[in-house]
Amino acid sequence: MNTLIIFGAKYLFVLVFLIAASVALSLSPKKRIPFLLSAIGCGVFAIVLAKVCGRLYFSPRPFTQGVIPLFSHEPDNGFPSDHTVLCAALAALTFSVSRKIGVGLFVLAGVVGASRVASGIHSPLDIVAGLLIGVISAVVSLGLVSPLYREKRVLQEGEKSTT
Repeated sequence: MNTLIIFGAKYLFVLVFLIAASVALSLSPKKRIPFLLSAIGCGVFAIVLAKVCGRLYFSPRPFTQGVIPLFSHEPDNGFPSDHTVLCAALAALTFSVSRKIGVGLFVLAGVVGASRVASGIHSPLDIVAGLLIGVISAVVSLGLVSPLYREKRVLQEGEKSTT
């Protein structure tokens, strides 16, 4: 059982990334470009938001409070869980183009978070914050990129019709 928890805590996020990347590659170019632009914006926003939140709130890692961890980790601030931020952001971005796969990725994000708690690396608050930051980052990025890309397409189509 510990092997599964460790896998979920340390490596499962790679599967989430690969699934999201395969979804992006399967999209038509018309949808792929805004998806990838949103992913870039989301990544930048998520990193900044996570760092700001980490500066504003300190959450000691459970293993510094007597919990025995399943693997070694630096005793730094656990707030928020970066693994969970990444998974939640990818799940929310994917949900915007495929609800079924997006829901599956949200489930995997939950498994990653639960595994990090079960392994003694994060507290539940770190995970909830990571989920919220990931989703907020994706929603903001999608909200900014979609109208810009749609406006650019309308302008390009207008130029084509006048020539």
